[in-house]
Order: sequence, then C-alpha cells, then structure tokens
Amino acid sequence: MSSSSATNSLRLPLLASGIVGAIFIILGGILGSQGHLADESGAIQGLIAGVLGALVAIGFLGIGQYVLGRVLSGNPQIAMMAALLVYVLQVLVLLILLLALKHATWLDGQWFGFTVFACLIAWTLAMVADYMRNRSFTVVPGSGPGHPDGPVIEPDQGDDSD
Repeated sequence: MSSSSATNSLRLPLLASGIVGAIFIILGGILGSQGHLADESGAIQGLIAGVLGALVAIGFLGIGQYVLGRVLSGNPQIAMMAALLVYVLQVLVLLILLLALKHATWLDGQWFGFTVFACLIAWTLAMVADYMRNRSFTVVPGSGPGHPDGPVIEPDQGDDSD
C-alpha cells in the first residue's frame, strides 16, 4: 500500500465519521445528557462532549490507519502484528483518556461516549464499504495451474543423463 493509497483509503471513513460527528455535536448541544432540551450549561457541556468525542474518534482511528498503511507499505509481512499493536495501543490510550475524564464536570460524559461510539461505528462501516469497493485479489481467480490461461507446469522428467 503506497502513501497515496493509504491516504485515499482514509477519505470515505473520514467523511462518514465527520458527518456522524457533526450530527452528534448538534444533538449534544440541543439535548444534553437529560434526553430533553438542555439548559445553557447542559448545552455547552453537550457541545464540548460532541466535539471532543468526534475529534478523539476520528483522530485515533485516522492516525492509527495512516500509521498502519505506512508500516505495511514498507514491510507487508508484519501486517497482523502491526494491526494488533495499533489496535491495542488505541484501546489503551482511549482507556487512559476515559479514566482521566471520568470526573470532568465541564464535559457531558454520556454524550462523549455516544459520539465516540457512533463515530467508531461509522468509521468501521465506511472502511468495510471502501474495502469491498477497492479490494485487490491476492489470488486472481482462474490463473492457477490447469486453467487454460494459467501457467503450464511440466511433469518432472527425472534425470536421464546416466
């Protein structure tokens, strides 16, 4: 995966997560954590939670996907190990962030969680859609031995030179 294809593969997930994040920012500002029209402080907390949640989700996933694409372009043999390492680091950093923000009074934790979760789901669905649209086959169907267009494998003749 080249640098430009790594960047191209981020377009659809960024767009989908950005749209979902914007919707949750607006909903967080209108509803707040009570589920009904929020007062001024609840609206501000909901807006902050929506913005921070969208930035965290898009930032974590975007940076992780970009780094993974760059690593795999240089050494595709370590794909599984690199993907697992990126995933574990993202989960650990998100856990630390959630623990640090656990008692923040300036942030509506419920809307923060909703926004992060919704952006993660949008990102994942967009990545699957992008993969299905742009996938490249590892093995091209119909190109194996025995197929008319495939390679010809000669039987082993043995050594007749004695």
